[in-house]
Amino acid sequence: MDVRCTSSHPVPPEALCDLRQLYHELDEHLARLGAVCRACGDCCDFARHDYRLYASHLERALVEAFHGEPRLAPSGTCGFRVDGRCSIHGERVLGCRVFFCDSAYKPHEQRVCHAFQRRLRALAERYGLPWDYRPLFSNL
Repeated sequence: MDVRCTSSHPVPPEALCDLRQLYHELDEHLARLGAVCRACGDCCDFARHDYRLYASHLERALVEAFHGEPRLAPSGTCGFRVDGRCSIHGERVLGCRVFFCDSAYKPHEQRVCHAFQRRLRALAERYGLPWDYRPLFSNL
C-alpha cells in the first residue's frame, strides 16, 4: 500500500525505507564529524528565530505516515516538540538533521546539507516522485 502525503501523489513504501537508510547514513556521517546537539530546543523555535524549515514531498510523506500533518504550536515552536524534546526524532527531516548550534560543526553545515539534499533528490527521482521542496509548516 502506498502512503499519501498532503498532495495526492502516492509514495511507495520502498521509497520510505530508502529514505530511512539515507537518514541513517547521514546520522553516521554527522557522528564522524563530531556534531554535538545540546538538546536546547532553540532549533525548534521557528517563530522566535525566524527559521524556515524546508522538506521534500518524500520527507513530508514519512512524517505524515507516522505522526500526522506537520504543524506549529501557537507559540511558533514545532508542534512535534513535546516536553522540550523532539517526538519525531527518527522521522525528522533533513533540515532538522543537519542543523546544530555547535559552532565547531558550522563550517560543515552547508556542505553536508547540500550533499545529502542531492542524494534526497536523486531518491525522489528514482521513484518518480515530485521534487516539491517547500516549507514543512504551512501555518508559518
